[in-house]
Amino acid sequence: MAVLSVLVGFTPLQLAGIAISLWIVSYLIAYLKRDSNPSKLPVVGVPPGPLGRIRAIPASLWRLKEMVNTGYHQYHKQKNPTAFLAPYFFFDYICVIPPSLVGEVKSAPEHVLSQNEAFEDASGGLYSFGDSGLSLNLYHVVIVRQKLTATIGKILGVLQDEIVAAFTEEWDVSWGERAKKADFIADEKGDAGGWVDVDVLDDTRNIVARVSNRAFSGLEICRDKAFLENAVDYSVSIVFCGWGIQLVPKSLRWLFGPIIAYRNQRRVKFAQKKLAPLIAKRVAIREHNVMAKEEDQIDEPEDVLQFIIQRALEVGHHDKEITVRYLILNFAAIHTTSLTLSSFLLNMATCGSTDSSGHRCWDLLREEVLAVDRDSEEAPGVWTKQKLNKLVGMDSYLRETIRWNPLVGLLSLVRKVMPKEGYTFSNGLWLKQGDYVGAPAYNIHYDDELSGEDASAFGGFRFSKPYQQLRAEGKSIAEIAALGVGKFAAVTTGDNYLSFGHGKHACPGRFFAISEIKLILIHILLNYEVKEIDKWPNPIFLWHSELPPIGLKLKMRRRRTE
Repeated sequence: MAVLSVLVGFTPLQLAGIAISLWIVSYLIAYLKRDSNPSKLPVVGVPPGPLGRIRAIPASLWRLKEMVNTGYHQYHKQKNPTAFLAPYFFFDYICVIPPSLVGEVKSAPEHVLSQNEAFEDASGGLYSFGDSGLSLNLYHVVIVRQKLTATIGKILGVLQDEIVAAFTEEWDVSWGERAKKADFIADEKGDAGGWVDVDVLDDTRNIVARVSNRAFSGLEICRDKAFLENAVDYSVSIVFCGWGIQLVPKSLRWLFGPIIAYRNQRRVKFAQKKLAPLIAKRVAIREHNVMAKEEDQIDEPEDVLQFIIQRALEVGHHDKEITVRYLILNFAAIHTTSLTLSSFLLNMATCGSTDSSGHRCWDLLREEVLAVDRDSEEAPGVWTKQKLNKLVGMDSYLRETIRWNPLVGLLSLVRKVMPKEGYTFSNGLWLKQGDYVGAPAYNIHYDDELSGEDASAFGGFRFSKPYQQLRAEGKSIAEIAALGVGKFAAVTTGDNYLSFGHGKHACPGRFFAISEIKLILIHILLNYEVKEIDKWPNPIFLWHSELPPIGLKLKMRRRRTE
């Protein structure tokens, strides 16, 4: 932390004055030098006048949804759709392309339209992730895409075991304490005779952190509460570090980046200390196997941590690089999976009677789980990939949840133009080097012409009826299973379904995430009930991200099966 040592001699007031002065000077220089709109595209959200761009910076924090929505209907829905610019990254515009160009963006090579560069700029990854060389070697992404996805079938049983243990210890053990805060009296068994408050995001995040780490590295880490709390804090603070670093002009990020991300750097050190004994043990096994004869080989774990270690040894990386990559995968798993689970439960609570038959969707999904479990060749309660694929109603409800509450927020397929000569789209649109481009995912998902009738309303079974209803209509089990992996499956991306991205840069962990979510939902459906609420609470739109209200609680109770 050389930067911090240099600044020790200044008082807090002096440091604040220096920071503000440098910020203003750097911003004005960047503002005066940059021509942000050489293609003369229409601009939304920026008031007229010389200070319009400056005024748009704070406004974009809470009005970006309104800005993009205005541009979408004004410029994308006309006879000849055209791109438009909206404030982005506080200093630059982003070019929001019409839906017709989505296929072109998703197919463009990384050296032309770069997702990695755009992501690093958006997240302040050079500082907030804890490894300055991260973007130079993204082997953890390849590990998720190839290794983790290939092992999903083998680890489902392990995930089930951890889900049961996690809910027992994280939820059920504390149920009595929850009951004391709720408006009912527990029965003679100490069971919840009524409803208790569950913090939707926090409680699901804790479950996801534990279950994900069981798959990533085994029992030792997934049961370490201090490590899990640190991993959750790291995951949450990455987002805020990124936003903070974006407030700083690029010319000054070398100075303020380490300061803003200081606490996250400490979290990396804490995780490294926790992981060090396990890494050392596994490195020793790996090094032994490299030198040993085949008959003397020691079995290596088939999990994410071991895959990272294997690759790290090949490229000369050590504990810190291994730890950072492990934490980043925690960030990806915890952040997206807990948000999806939270949104799913909220949709169940607010859309419980949307099925045309008049049945509660909660009951229909529970009946589907029971019917698939009963009709399958596998032992009752044992869930395989093939068995999960038959939960077509749950899969539809998941896909609709992800469509209606886009994980990516307002924009998807965000890329940075890399060639010095810029990039020209097939319709003649030209963007210069360094420009950002993205697709209006939120508007595409809510467009009746692109996403189906009444796209602005939630329809849990928009993509498939539940298993038991399809069986009653004469569909074979094989036909139903095919729907679970078809073009309308939750994991299948498309030009009009962009929550996981699209193309070669689509989220590599979505197959694991959807399998994990389904297993968690099976447990919840069979063991708990969610009390219906009148309407979906207003989400928080901060910049281009959509989040459930912080601290939102749902009332749940344990399901009586006797």
